[in-house]
Amino acid sequence: MQLTPDAVAFAQEVQKHTKVGKALIIHVQHDQWCGVFQPQGICNCTPAYVLLDDEGTVLETQGKSVCKSTLETYVASMKGGEK
Repeated sequence: MQLTPDAVAFAQEVQKHTKVGKALIIHVQHDQWCGVFQPQGICNCTPAYVLLDDEGTVLETQGKSVCKSTLETYVASMKGGEK
């Protein structure tokens, strides 16, 4: 598997934020038509990557535009609430 330049850059950002005893969450946003949602499960889009800390704070984003409403719903669910 070959990584895209965006994925490589994001991996480098993850390394910068990695600290002992801290959790990091990588939220991947695929296009609705992406093959990852099909039975074969193979991604054929260019997803957005969002790096969050364990409190839901966005540390980095990479790739196409991040869907803010999806991200806000995800972060709210992490915190035990609903948006």
